[in-house]
Amino acid sequence: MTDPNYTFNGHAQHVHAATRRHEYLWRTRTEASGMLQGLVGKLAQATTPADEAPKAATRRTANTFARELYARVMSDAPALEQQQAATQWEQGLHRAVADAASTLHTSVGGDADFAALATAGLLAKAGDMLPSLLDQLEQEEAARQQPQGQPQGGEPGQPGDGPATGLLGGLQAGDLIGAAMRRLATQVAGELQETRTALAGLAPGLEAAPPSSNDGDPRRYALIEKVRDDKDVKRALQLAGRLHRSHARVRAMRTSEGNTEIVDVEQGGDMRRVLGTTRGKLDDADLGDYTLAQVLQRKALQYALAGTEPLERGPICVLRDVSGSMCTNGGLPHAWAAAACILAVQVGAKEKRAVTVVNYDGGVRTVRRLDAKGVAWTNGPHSPVGTLDSRMGGVADIVMAIASDATAGGTRLNPVITWALDNAGLDDERADLLLVTDGRADQVRADVLARVAEAKEAGL
Repeated sequence: MTDPNYTFNGHAQHVHAATRRHEYLWRTRTEASGMLQGLVGKLAQATTPADEAPKAATRRTANTFARELYARVMSDAPALEQQQAATQWEQGLHRAVADAASTLHTSVGGDADFAALATAGLLAKAGDMLPSLLDQLEQEEAARQQPQGQPQGGEPGQPGDGPATGLLGGLQAGDLIGAAMRRLATQVAGELQETRTALAGLAPGLEAAPPSSNDGDPRRYALIEKVRDDKDVKRALQLAGRLHRSHARVRAMRTSEGNTEIVDVEQGGDMRRVLGTTRGKLDDADLGDYTLAQVLQRKALQYALAGTEPLERGPICVLRDVSGSMCTNGGLPHAWAAAACILAVQVGAKEKRAVTVVNYDGGVRTVRRLDAKGVAWTNGPHSPVGTLDSRMGGVADIVMAIASDATAGGTRLNPVITWALDNAGLDDERADLLLVTDGRADQVRADVLARVAEAKEAGL
């Protein structure tokens, strides 16, 4: 038997058995999320008279319900044998969300962060419908206390319907809420899948649940919240996904290292590729010496072979226009520019190439770099733009920053191109420079164009 006032590892249990791990996972995410705190506060306010502020005990009860709902979504936590510590509304709400919690438990697959996001969806609806549930519970309690034979709502001795058994012809408290919750669970499950897809676009593998040894870190949950709620971020990631699918084939260049396909005939001295007619002449009494001299001088006819395999590339630099004109057409140019930068980062991470993303308007505004080891950098709060002395995380962090950038100002190309040529490592052979803009900019000076042309001749 479970004592109704029992506290498990320091937290109260009212209706469902939330473990210490559930308490820890829920607390870390609530502390990091203003949204979750607001939903718990909304639940507490719904049980408090309109002219009063929720008391500490009321807030604790609301958080207990939220934590136990999280435990149900996360791990299908069982009901306690005794529930005397629970309020009537807690028991009613837990009954109402039973089917919804079961559906979402299957959907989240044990992922602590997605379980918190699913719980948030149910809490929002619970906070909206709790006042209605409280009214139903009050009416049912009044009906139970009605003396037998006393018609509800009538005078003694007058005809009536008898004791009420609930609302709307026998529906018990929470039945209507339960139906709404079941519909909501289907909607929330769809949103979770969309968010997973967006996370995969953010950084491949981020959609998978982290190992249990690291699931107490709330940063991934904060990231998931932003991906779900920020329309600009979501659109940029969706467009990046489209670009990524188009770029699915690894870029390959023809190289003689592959030796998989005959493409031409050339002069050389590789006996493995020398034409058969040439090898035949080596045994000819008259032509043998001449043919051998041709081979030794690498002038004999031989097959030219080539293959298609990836060649190592140098660093990538993307110059991204964030001027005000990029917000025309509903901000679509800005979203496409973000998507191009995100794709560059993902390609660089995969190919272990440094990627520098430079936001510019009238000048260089922001510089971020993902180094070849996958570490992201930017300038510190008191450092000049482009100093890159402040570590900001990894692929996911730099992609989220790119997707969240705003626009403003005019457009000048000369300062940003000059900065890139001086600071982005573009003198490295096979480096790539991408310029993303809507074209509403000033003309590039001749001396800057000459520097670009010179860099291209050197392998840019």
